[in-house]
Amino acid sequence: MRSFGIILQRAVFSFFYLYFRWACRGVAVGEENLKKCLPEGFILVANHASYYDAMVLWSYLYWKRKIKIIFLVKAWLFYHPFFSVFVRAMDSIRVSNTKDRVECGREYRFMKGRKYICIFPEGGRSRDGNLQGYKNGAGKIARIMNLPILPVALVGFFKAWPRGTMWPNPTKCEIRFLAPIYPAASAERMVSAAMSSIGKQLRPEQGLSTGQTGD
Repeated sequence: MRSFGIILQRAVFSFFYLYFRWACRGVAVGEENLKKCLPEGFILVANHASYYDAMVLWSYLYWKRKIKIIFLVKAWLFYHPFFSVFVRAMDSIRVSNTKDRVECGREYRFMKGRKYICIFPEGGRSRDGNLQGYKNGAGKIARIMNLPILPVALVGFFKAWPRGTMWPNPTKCEIRFLAPIYPAASAERMVSAAMSSIGKQLRPEQGLSTGQTGD
């Protein structure tokens, strides 16, 4: 049964990787920032723009860098008839539906043993493609684990599969790895700096790149 699950996991995430690369003409820029953080690990912080943000990030990092990143997600997603499959396949950590905290001690211990963690500080998908209010949990975890925050701007993702639509709309997307933020400042300042750098990348005048960068 476990072997079937692994095969299914790889098939599903292979699909999302190929969908990003070919249907969405997806590119990644700023991989030099990703490489800086690979040896020690990182807390990846990204804007939450669409239904497939997490699946694309997981598949891209796995197929390009052989990284199995874990996600902090709301507990209700573990019981969703569709998304629970992906949430469980990504070894996600349950976060309280109402509070900015990990559900139980066992999962917190599991998280502490990992080097690569992804958090969407907004806590839910954007309704208009712009940044929403956010929480500071990523900064608290970064300071506790002594890991840098790696800001990532998901550009074009909102148009590709916005909240409230049933089917994706293939359109050009970019994953932009931005300069890491190291745990010298307070948790609030770390997250504020990360979200500010992401927000600048989402401005219309930034546009989209014309080709693939990184190796």
